[in-house]
Amino acid sequence: MKKTFQFLSLAIAALCFTACEDVPAPFNIFSEGGGQGASSQLPYTATFESSLGDFTTENTVGDFPWTCQYSCAQITSYIDTDGDGTKENNPATSWLISPAFDLTGVEAAHVSFDYILRYANASELATNYQVLVSKDYSKENGVAAANWTVLPLDLVQGSDWETWTNTGNLNIPAEFCNTANVTVALRYIAQAKAATWEVKNFVLDQGAGDNGGGSGEEGGVKTLPYSEEFSTTLGAFKNYTTSGEGAWTIDYSTAKATGYDNASKVTTAGTYYLVSPEISLAGQTAVHVSYEYIMRYNKGDENQQVFITDAFNEANPAEGWTLLVGKHTEGTDWTTFAKEDVAIPAAYLGKTIRIAFRYNTNAESGSTWEVKNFAIAAGAASGEGGNTGGGSEGVATGDGTLANPFNSVAANAYVAAMAADVVSENDVYIKGKIASVEEAYGTQFGNGSFTISDDGTAANSFKVWRALYLNNEKYQDGQTQIKVGDEVIVCGKVVNFKGNTPETAQGQAYLYSLVSSEGGNTGGEGGGSVDNPITNDYITVTAASFGLENGTAVPQLTLSDGTTLSFDGGGNTNAPKYYTAGTNIRMYPKNTMTVKASKKIAAIVINVDKYNGTICNASGDISANPGSVSTSEQVVTISSVNATSTVITNTSTTTSTPSQIRWISMTIYYVE
Repeated sequence: MKKTFQFLSLAIAALCFTACEDVPAPFNIFSEGGGQGASSQLPYTATFESSLGDFTTENTVGDFPWTCQYSCAQITSYIDTDGDGTKENNPATSWLISPAFDLTGVEAAHVSFDYILRYANASELATNYQVLVSKDYSKENGVAAANWTVLPLDLVQGSDWETWTNTGNLNIPAEFCNTANVTVALRYIAQAKAATWEVKNFVLDQGAGDNGGGSGEEGGVKTLPYSEEFSTTLGAFKNYTTSGEGAWTIDYSTAKATGYDNASKVTTAGTYYLVSPEISLAGQTAVHVSYEYIMRYNKGDENQQVFITDAFNEANPAEGWTLLVGKHTEGTDWTTFAKEDVAIPAAYLGKTIRIAFRYNTNAESGSTWEVKNFAIAAGAASGEGGNTGGGSEGVATGDGTLANPFNSVAANAYVAAMAADVVSENDVYIKGKIASVEEAYGTQFGNGSFTISDDGTAANSFKVWRALYLNNEKYQDGQTQIKVGDEVIVCGKVVNFKGNTPETAQGQAYLYSLVSSEGGNTGGEGGGSVDNPITNDYITVTAASFGLENGTAVPQLTLSDGTTLSFDGGGNTNAPKYYTAGTNIRMYPKNTMTVKASKKIAAIVINVDKYNGTICNASGDISANPGSVSTSEQVVTISSVNATSTVITNTSTTTSTPSQIRWISMTIYYVE
């Protein structure tokens, strides 16, 4: 976040000064746009090494202007604004605006610059970090009064603060050439997540551009055979970081993913996908994909997986994938590569598909995964590797009741014995880990589609088709989204679709419980996510379920059973607040939360967030009156309440994140 917007400013400045070709000398710069430029002839360069030069800034949301830092133009709105020592994601829209240029007589021009962009949502790259051009902007009237045209810009996210990416040559549209008073601007937008953008070495020169776009590798749909060595570049593959930090990089002539930094000896949490371009399998009857790899320090097979899809959505890059390879062999050195060669499932033959390498790590420790010699071609697989899915037969367990749910093997066998397209008369319960998400839960229809299995791999998976959300209700905006690795119980009717596809009946099944693979439980009816309930009378709620606005003080909350949660600053100037980053309610030192019910409370169990490796439980400094408090990792348990109300207080005397309680979900148990 620290660097993103400053870099954009540099780009705009350069663009303004070099936008059109055949510029007659002198190249005129109008003073009203911000003063005289540093050069009167093309090529024009702006380094932003020591200042923003002739550029000006304007904020239309928030007060986070472009500045010159680290020898570049920089912007971020990830700043501590409330003085608690913790930086926050602040809403912002900030412009870096060039002086005005007279491009009369200029027929064609292009602009380029170097940049680092980090901590951005992958779905916001095209909308929140832009280069724009205008021919009616004036400083007196501001950016809102002008008409702006967005220049095509294919941004990629960096993984460190040293590696700069060049935009390529961005073409200035013809309508702005042979025109006076042309202004270029870089616009930074931050909403729920604030990135950092850094810009330097802006160049504006004569000649038509090519619209740039990252590495300059050829795009478009690939045909068979297609390969990437990953020896010097990622080729036509692209990075998508869906949580935390990090990205795939080129190292040791491989595509490498790791959360561990050898210099600092620190591991940074993150999930990142290396996604192929579109690959056409038209007319193919057999296709296989192969690659070589070294994987070491494995902390779980789910952290290194390969997926396939025919419905990739760049706005939601973690969704819609089907597991292709779920287990990789751990290496013993850095020179011996293993090989995987697997068949593309028949369901994808004839379609246009993408392949993704998904890497995941927490902040404590993670693996290192190196990949090279990716290839996809017609024909049968050699069978090398043999780690697809993690098993071929499986053992059926369960009888379909809530007390003993079917596993995926048993569910498949049960439904396969049914007549084609006949919906079961009774509901059954099926338990497993999500192996793939075909349709994430959405607000339009309120349902989702996914597959589940015992171990979260493709082997023996059972298809859950358009099932409703928890409590047999439609999904609402802001509720916890499903993802690969989550543990679920599904309840509902099933059908043997067309006699060959066992699945839940559309619209007649729902999530009974959902346990996130990243911690934090979301309970359905009866608090189904609680594995070992303290009593059989309880209610589970999540901080995200109240529909609170980001960064706002928390009002009194009333649960569905009438129990209330009341919050107070307790003498701290910072009262408890809700934040969408982490979807948690934050209680600062001295803050209190009073839980009041119409019946006696036996105990309260709170699940808290973990941020950059720190468990947000106020370092264990929590009191309850009445009640006894104990902490274990991300779980805070308040026992021996035996009253209709209790006051929970953050008694921490430390500062910053370790001093906060950031609770994600809470289960309140009542005396039976």
